[in-house]
Amino acid sequence: DERSEADKLMVQRFKLFDLALRDISHVLDHWDRTQLIVNRSSTPEGGVSLPKEEEAPPSGRKGKKEREKEKLEKERQEKERAEKERADQERIEKEKADKEKQKHEEKASDGMGIPHILLDANDPDNPCCKQILATGKLPTVDDVRMSESRKDDHGPPSRKGKNARTGTGRKSSPRRSRRGSTDGKTSPPIPITPGSEADQSSMLGEAAEFKVIKLSHFRWLVPAYGETVLRVRFSSEELGQFDQTLNFEIVGTRRRYQLFCRGVCSFPTICREPRVVFPHRKKMKPRPEETVMKKYILQDEIFEFGPLLCGKTRERYKEGRYPENMEQLTILNTSPLPANISFCYQHDSNATTFLLDPPNMNLEPNESKILSMWAYPKTAGRFVDSIVCCVRENPEPICFNVACHGVRPELELDRKHLHFDKVLLHRKDTRTLYLRNSTMLAVAWKVAGMENMGDDFSLNQDTGVIEPRCEFALQLHFRATKAMNLKKTIRLEISDVENIMGLVQTENVQVTAEAYDVALDMSFPKGADGGLDFGTIRVMDESKQTCSLKNKGKYEIGFK
Repeated sequence: DERSEADKLMVQRFKLFDLALRDISHVLDHWDRTQLIVNRSSTPEGGVSLPKEEEAPPSGRKGKKEREKEKLEKERQEKERAEKERADQERIEKEKADKEKQKHEEKASDGMGIPHILLDANDPDNPCCKQILATGKLPTVDDVRMSESRKDDHGPPSRKGKNARTGTGRKSSPRRSRRGSTDGKTSPPIPITPGSEADQSSMLGEAAEFKVIKLSHFRWLVPAYGETVLRVRFSSEELGQFDQTLNFEIVGTRRRYQLFCRGVCSFPTICREPRVVFPHRKKMKPRPEETVMKKYILQDEIFEFGPLLCGKTRERYKEGRYPENMEQLTILNTSPLPANISFCYQHDSNATTFLLDPPNMNLEPNESKILSMWAYPKTAGRFVDSIVCCVRENPEPICFNVACHGVRPELELDRKHLHFDKVLLHRKDTRTLYLRNSTMLAVAWKVAGMENMGDDFSLNQDTGVIEPRCEFALQLHFRATKAMNLKKTIRLEISDVENIMGLVQTENVQVTAEAYDVALDMSFPKGADGGLDFGTIRVMDESKQTCSLKNKGKYEIGFK
């Protein structure tokens, strides 16, 4: 007999029900009550689809052969689908067993979570009660008695490690007991009552033990004309502002109550912007021949004191006796919290070169104060350090790099001996001595000992200042007024421009000079009366007279 369209539709609905029942059974079997998730999706890989014949009820009658053919095709497809589902189910069960075993071992090691006992209870002749007791996961008789006594005093017992934070600081177990009553009903959560100060202090003391606190139940019973106190805890491992909306709804109604929560996670900190901290700045790195003094180089991220005279006294340095050795920084609290800041140098802990004041500072939000720092190098060379700003309750220190260059005044001489050649009387000769300043500070110089040289010697300049990386030509003039042979020394004294350090370098320059005269003696024949008289001679005749020249000087002379 041919089935009617209604019968075929009913058969199809029964098959859909069977498929849905398997899905529901799978969800119930794989539901994780601790994490409130399904461990494994109920749909096997590749999915399960209905045959094309079952997607819609047939729209007309078919022949007997076609119905038998469709019936055989359906049976074949159902058989293949059943085999595939069976293989997938076995694989899922195996993965589930491995995962449950691993989770059970992890939870058994730390005492956390709900204990799971996996036993084969299909054999009625072999009861599993003894096997359950042998696992040691069930509480002992003493633990049960103690739990019952604690329940009488403080309410339902709580499992260790699963205590949730309450609104008053008292620990309670909002999760329902796994052992249900005979009528199958579960007791509602106990309303939270205000705790004592001791409970609150206990909660504060135990706050360090719990880093992640998860809510284990999401329903509360509020007594008539009463209240339930909830504590909303905000904790973040990242800086920033976080917004969240909590939604509440009364069971049995569709009315929703919203509580907007905003939490700001911030550290007490200070402004790092160089344009705020440092009064003078320079964008680009200076050229090698350029000198920068008391400026923050933005490109290099370092504050340059520049060249400083080394060896200055630090006596009463806070009075600003040497402005070039001092700079003032602006420390601004940019956080919404009060900041307690301590300052120190990263390397120069003994204040050998760098100093600062004050070492500690308290700033309210948006408050700023002045931090003074000094640089007093004792030796020549470059010194680099960092000001470390440690803000209390802020794990990240803030550093500002500083540098200075200690300079000792000195000059380089191209030679230390000025030698004048033989100078004839009433003649003038000049020798040049080049003084070069290779340092980064101006240098003052002075020539001493010229009073011993006599009036025949003079200088183009006897004192002066040479700018950084410059040179000066010092000229010594010698005018011979009398024959002499001189060998003396003049002294070049070098100091800083302001003469703070006094005389820092002396150089002796040796001067040798000789002035001579031409000494010539001419001898004439006797009776010539100081000349040569050839008398009267005939044309084309030749007469000779003799005159002798005698050089009485030290050096050869020429004549013509």
